[in-house]
Order: sequence, then structure tokens, then C-alpha cells
Amino acid sequence: MRIACLHTVDSNITVLDAAAASLPGATLSHHVRADLLQRAEAAGGLYAQGHEVVAFAQASMAAVARS
Repeated sequence: MRIACLHTVDSNITVLDAAAASLPGATLSHHVRADLLQRAEAAGGLYAQGHEVVAFAQASMAAVARS
């Protein structure tokens, strides 16, 4: 089973890798987009294009995970 993970901080990679170790056959791929967190912090929360940017990143990651 392939699982694609979108993170805003690198430290989440270690946490999810440890959790996935108990899932037989699980392969995680990680993509870090620190800019998403930075933009949200600068905007004081969710920003207008935030959902679109995240949806695009997730769709791209899903395509890679399926291949």
C-alpha cells in the first residue's frame, strides 16, 4: 500500500514513518511544503488560494503514489 503524505514541517516525517512501521506493506512518500504554513501564518489563517494550492499538491502526490 502506498501512502502519500503532505507536510508543512519536516518533523512530521519521522512521526508518520514510525506509525507506518506497524502497517504491513505500507510505503510512505513524503512531500514537505513549508511555504503553505508560512503563507497561512502570514495571512493570519487560511488564505483565499490555500485550498486550491493544497488540492493541487495532493492531486500531484496521488498521481505519483499510483504509479
